[in-house]
Amino acid sequence: MDEKLQEQKRSFIASEIISFGFNIFPSEELEGVRKAGIEDLRFCKLIEWMCNEISSLYGLDEMVHGPTGSDNVEFFVLELSSMLSELECPVDALTTGPVVERFRSTENQTKLLDFLIGHMKCARLTALNRLHEEIPEYKSAEVFHLENALVAVGMNQLPAGITVEQIFSTLKDLATKQMDKCKEKPRPLLTASLTDTQWEKIEVVNAKLVQEYRSRILLLLKRLDVTIQSFTWSDRIKKIQDKLHDIYRPRRERIAVTSNVGMDDLLAATSSLLIVDRINSEKERKRTASRLNKVKRFPSFVFFFFFHFK
Repeated sequence: MDEKLQEQKRSFIASEIISFGFNIFPSEELEGVRKAGIEDLRFCKLIEWMCNEISSLYGLDEMVHGPTGSDNVEFFVLELSSMLSELECPVDALTTGPVVERFRSTENQTKLLDFLIGHMKCARLTALNRLHEEIPEYKSAEVFHLENALVAVGMNQLPAGITVEQIFSTLKDLATKQMDKCKEKPRPLLTASLTDTQWEKIEVVNAKLVQEYRSRILLLLKRLDVTIQSFTWSDRIKKIQDKLHDIYRPRRERIAVTSNVGMDDLLAATSSLLIVDRINSEKERKRTASRLNKVKRFPSFVFFFFFHFK
């Protein structure tokens, strides 16, 4: 009887996933993928698709990125755990215990899919109701940025009948007045005049840098996770391991793994970005001060003498 119920449950889950419009791989492969679990990258892709649709429909910041290989499955599991925490998952088997082991058993994988299916239905209904209740006012990205620029210079509403030329002329005059109030006027970092082709090339370079940033931050987060995990090896810390994770997890989840730097950031950048403080400067070391790591203050001439004659 139990086996029959399990078979009905698996059939229900497969039909629900297909009805959602999932088409990353053929529906015939669903059962095999489900049995393989997180060891199969296709299963991870399925979970990524479901989680990210739920996040998008609910308007959450949490995102799940499927692994590209077996060596970064742990990052996927951590992001999945963060998503379940954000959704206040009531299933203890999916939220407690060693993170990597939570999703290995077939039973837990079924519970995970069942939980996400329920949330997908709820998220789609919520989004549909919101769509009926609200009449969205579409604004292009250009209009959105222009409105923000006008608000920044103190102009909340445009007068009726104003032309495009007058808008930019007014914006320039107001921006100049705001700049005149600065004791030290910021100098733009980019002063060159570029062609459309050059801007397209810069966008390509920026996309590569964003990807590089994500790879580096994932590496640093991996090191951070390993460091925190190493603390739990101590017999003294093992007694408060749950408390340690409760403190660490929310802070870990707030660290963004993607960068949203765009062309507008480049245009707004000032020459102050060219000033790089030494990592061992007193200003930077103050941030790491603690009872164990005390930062002593020395007169500036001591630093000059040390670095000049070392």
